[in-house]
Amino acid sequence: MWHWTIGRRLAALALVALVALLALGIVALQAVSLMKADSATRERFTAINAQLLTLDIHHGDLQVASRDSFAASTPADEQTAQQELNDGADAAGQVFTATARPPRYGWRCSSRSRWRSR
Repeated sequence: MWHWTIGRRLAALALVALVALLALGIVALQAVSLMKADSATRERFTAINAQLLTLDIHHGDLQVASRDSFAASTPADEQTAQQELNDGADAAGQVFTATARPPRYGWRCSSRSRWRSR
């Protein structure tokens, strides 16, 4: 190897640089694919967080409607408060059923109520 001509040494150096660039490109492509997967996960968690905030707002509305129902002085006020309570419960139920999903990531609940790997 030490008796190679300048042309062969330059060719070997170019080959080593090409292999290094190829390895670097492969690593970069893998990093980009991981970033895309992380972005999708982040978007999913953001959507779930928005749904949980909506549930929190409905929870506050239900508390107010419940207090109004207990503090109603006339039957009409009680009926209005009860209607608000029912409407809030329906809205919260719709958000909850949209949020609640079966567990993912390779886990399931068996018939004996234990979490097991698939």
